Amino acid sequence: MAAEWREKLREIVRNESILIAKDVIVDLYTAFEKFLKFAGPVLYTAAKKAGRHMAKVLMEKGVVNQDNGLEALLESIVDAGYASEARILGEKDSKKERIIEVSMKGTLLGAKLQRKKPVDLPIAGYMAGWLEAVYGKHVDVKEVACMATGRDECVFQIHIKK
Repeated sequence: MAAEWREKLREIVRNESILIAKDVIVDLYTAFEKFLKFAGPVLYTAAKKAGRHMAKVLMEKGVVNQDNGLEALLESIVDAGYASEARILGEKDSKKERIIEVSMKGTLLGAKLQRKKPVDLPIAGYMAGWLEAVYGKHVDVKEVACMATGRDECVFQIHIKK
């Protein structure tokens, strides 16, 4: 059964996504980087909307649910070529929220840019929207370590409100 949803996921990611050269995405990000101080929240929100939409499409098709939502998200990020590897590092629970740490290697922006601050704001927003749709709860995602700053991997903290 697990292999079945994975194959459906790959098919939908391939058929319902658009092809844009990775270098073009990096160039676009770099071009707008000067404005990110002001537009960062807008970029995060737009990516969050895109993630929410894609998760809803996948849930309507019976591919994604609460049981496989996070795993499907990470697989789709790798399948789409945004990262070469994605894995869960660990989880913590408190009364107010569940915190999940996720590691990614070879991220599209983090692996190609050198910066003082993390650069993967679009993927953080996308993950937040996807997981909000899947879990029906408020989700915030923050990149706490980035390859662009010299780290070996990008690390994201996912905060799911209870």
